[in-house]
Amino acid sequence: MLLLVVRIVHSAFAFLFMACLGIIYYFGITGQPSPLILPAVALLILEGLLLWLNKGKCPLGPFHRMLGDDKGFFGLFLPPSCLPYVIPFFVVLTFIGFLLLLRTTS
Repeated sequence: MLLLVVRIVHSAFAFLFMACLGIIYYFGITGQPSPLILPAVALLILEGLLLWLNKGKCPLGPFHRMLGDDKGFFGLFLPPSCLPYVIPFFVVLTFIGFLLLLRTTS
């Protein structure tokens, strides 16, 4: 039961961060201002800081392992061969989104 709670919390964080990426890309492409831009950028910077402090690994991973889950979040629906590339993929997506924001705001 506790593992299910950890997976639900992890899913909520993942969807929140993906929504932040969506907000940044929408604003970066359309240029339409939104009060959601600043919180989205702040959350993604915070996530990046946590990943950096955790040496590129998700901070919630230890909770999965502590409960006997060796798959982690993305391991639930991606093949093991893709897992090493998930975080670098999202880092690149975030970087491109921030570049779009810079282009729009300048």
